[in-house]
Amino acid sequence: MVKYKKEDIDDDDSLFYRVHISSVRNGKIIPGAFRDRVDGMSCDWSKYSDANISLSRSSSPDKNSIVEIYVEQARQLKDIEVEHDPLPKPGFDEDKRSHSLLVGIPKSDPDKTKRRVELRDMSILIIKALTKPADSIDIAHELNEKLGNIFESN
Repeated sequence: MVKYKKEDIDDDDSLFYRVHISSVRNGKIIPGAFRDRVDGMSCDWSKYSDANISLSRSSSPDKNSIVEIYVEQARQLKDIEVEHDPLPKPGFDEDKRSHSLLVGIPKSDPDKTKRRVELRDMSILIIKALTKPADSIDIAHELNEKLGNIFESN
C-alpha cells in the first residue's frame, strides 16, 4: 500500500461526512451524529473524494446519507480544526488518501452539544439515504393503521 504524505487542507475545500439513518429523527439529523471517534470526526477531503465515493465506502450505503461541510466554516467554530489524515496508518488496512479528521469537538457538555449543533446546522445534505428511518412519525402512522384495523374488525 502507498503511504501518503499529510497535506494542508485549504479553507476553500470541503469535507464529506457519512450519517447513518439511526442518527435521523423526524427527518432531521440529530447533533449526536457529529461525534469524535478516537482521533476526531472521520471525513473525506473533497480534493481526493466526492460524495458518491464516500458513500460507496460504507458497508450499507442504502442506510447512510452524505453531508458536506465547508472547511472554512468548520474552522470558524471554537477549537475546531481540520487535518489531513491519509490512510493507511498503523491499525488501518484501508488505502484512503482522502481521509481527514475534524478535531476539537469538546468531550463534555454544554460545549459538546453546542459544537455538534453548529456542525449539523452548517452541513449540507448531498445524498439522502435510500432506506427510510423508522422515526417517530412513521411509528405513529403504523400504530394508527393497526389501531384502525383493530377497530374496523369489531
